[in-house]
Amino acid sequence: MGNQVFAQRLKEAMQMRDMNGTELAKRVNTSPTNITCYRKGKYAPKLPMIKDMARVLGVNPSWLAGIVDNPDPIVASEKDLAHNQIEMYISEMTAEQTKKVLKFIEDYII
Repeated sequence: MGNQVFAQRLKEAMQMRDMNGTELAKRVNTSPTNITCYRKGKYAPKLPMIKDMARVLGVNPSWLAGIVDNPDPIVASEKDLAHNQIEMYISEMTAEQTKKVLKFIEDYII
């Protein structure tokens, strides 16, 4: 995969989702600086990060990596979409908030 191809496709995917580097970095658990380096083509991420970015951006990871030419979004089930949304909320919680949510799940759902 060429860094420039990846960089161009990353920019395109972020524009399609109207997502900035800070938001993408938060959603894939990396630094905004890394996202900037990827977007500038300084270096490309490893495969697990490409998969995470593709999932968050709703594109085919093979397209993002420069392997295929079709960016068709990954078809996600409602369960997958809900999982992604919950994951995003949990990542923003404090430790205390997380404990309260887990307690609620134990008391009322399980």
